[in-house]
Amino acid sequence: MKAVDRVLALITKRTGMEVSTLGGLPVILKAMELSREEAGMTTLDEWADSLDLKQEVWQAFLHRIIVPETFFFRYPESYQALTEWVRRYPKRPLRVLSLPCSTGEETYSIAICLQRAGLASAEFSVTGFDINAPSVAVARKGIYRHSAFRGVVPPAQERFFEPFDDQKFRVASHVRREVLFEEKNFWDVSVFEESYDVIFCRNLLIYFPPERQISALQKIGSMLRTSGLLFLGPAEVPLACQNGWKSAGFPMSFACEKAESNRPASPIQFFQGLSAPVRTRPVVTRISRPAGISRPTPAAAAAPVTPAAPEPTLEYIRSLADRGALEEAQATLDQYHRRQPADAESYYLGGLLAETIGERTRAENLFRKALYLSPSHPEAISHLALLLRADGRIDASRKLLARAERLNAP
Repeated sequence: MKAVDRVLALITKRTGMEVSTLGGLPVILKAMELSREEAGMTTLDEWADSLDLKQEVWQAFLHRIIVPETFFFRYPESYQALTEWVRRYPKRPLRVLSLPCSTGEETYSIAICLQRAGLASAEFSVTGFDINAPSVAVARKGIYRHSAFRGVVPPAQERFFEPFDDQKFRVASHVRREVLFEEKNFWDVSVFEESYDVIFCRNLLIYFPPERQISALQKIGSMLRTSGLLFLGPAEVPLACQNGWKSAGFPMSFACEKAESNRPASPIQFFQGLSAPVRTRPVVTRISRPAGISRPTPAAAAAPVTPAAPEPTLEYIRSLADRGALEEAQATLDQYHRRQPADAESYYLGGLLAETIGERTRAENLFRKALYLSPSHPEAISHLALLLRADGRIDASRKLLARAERLNAP
């Protein structure tokens, strides 16, 4: 078997990932050549043989083909949801898993969120798993540049971050000691390990072929307590809805819980579960007539009065989507664009809704509009980079992330 075929088979066997989501054959071939040179070997066959014998050679190659993309408090609604959920969840200590943890930003964000929610050190633990050894090494150090914060200014969080050399920041020691990082392959994690109360597994499933995606969801389900909470990436929601999961009821957080029945839910049903409508008693406002104004005649009183339509807001559009009124949400968003054609956040919201229901081309166009109006919009950059990577456009994804790094540099 040729060296290339052996390496491709090894990638699939060890990671479960599709080569197309890692950039396709050209990217893999380039990474193989660079890794061979770095290892000081003469031929690709010699280098391919070493992948089974030397873990450090395999890890160096893996680091070249897996590009970590994360930052602190990415998807902020997820952390709002976690805070609300934890305050009513009785079990302590709380066990949380971040998978894959990449370079640690998400894992530390979880720990900070729990400390903000008032949990003491003995009341929770956070573990991060990742297959990429160099990324885990970065996570353990807890030292980050400005680009890892994407708009969150670390000095404003003095309790959780401290200045470090050369325009860097380090996660405070009282946060670091609550987090454990391990170099571990998702497929090697034992399902018999103690169950977790919360699992963050965002944007991992999109790298797997369909059959592996379902297997991964089943494995995650076996690792999560029956009453636990699972956070996925937006593009992974439709798959979860069709395979035994439902919304946990937190708007725009993409938090799931195990469904009570095996009947699959649709993406629209997921939106319908994001927030239940609030039932309140009607409020009657009495308006007294100013002095000198007489009571209207019956004919005048009978004349219909059409109330002025309220100006659409992004909050209102989000509430429509949360209730499952997707067509009305889109129509209202179009109306909003006519009045506010230069609002980057509205195009990001439109892209998010399109992504969640599987309209990826439309989502890409909307994210691009958001970035045209606001080039450093962190969430639009993140979602667009993931879409590009999922479509095999790895170079474009890398360039977008490199641009984000430059824009967020101090």
